[in-house]
Amino acid sequence: MVKKVFSLVVLFFIFGCGQRYTKTGDGRLKAPRPDYKFKNADKFNASIYKQIDTNAYYEMIDVFWSNGKYEKLGSHTYPPSALQFYNNGYLRRVDITKINTDYNYSGHRGVIYLDKNGNLKIDLFQGISQDGSVGIVTYSVKIEGDKIYMLSPRHNFFNGNDRVCYVYEKR
Repeated sequence: MVKKVFSLVVLFFIFGCGQRYTKTGDGRLKAPRPDYKFKNADKFNASIYKQIDTNAYYEMIDVFWSNGKYEKLGSHTYPPSALQFYNNGYLRRVDITKINTDYNYSGHRGVIYLDKNGNLKIDLFQGISQDGSVGIVTYSVKIEGDKIYMLSPRHNFFNGNDRVCYVYEKR
């Protein structure tokens, strides 16, 4: 019996605890492994790119606390970043000082898509806690002209006014 339990524990650690990430080329961030596929990648619709230029970077111009309706409630800080979109629906958010055309070099990876209700969303593989854990964070997205608004999920279930809105503009 002890041998069976021990064998199961060993198998769990070998097959169940595989890392789903690797380091970016600059060694600073955890990124999805090359064989990782975002579950919502199949929901990408090329019509999204009628409003987004895949040949440009979108630079962060503002970040603020929001009520969930993209309305500004107060200021917030976040390191300056930019979004870069790829023709297949994938994207990355990069540190503005580390912009590099190599997808594998730096940045958080993600995918843009339409959810089942036709709402624009971005899934971003990024840090989710202070201990270095990584996971998928889903942002609600609104596009107005050359500006992209990314609204974070609620941080506190009891308070709807605790969402962060990131505003990017085409450069």
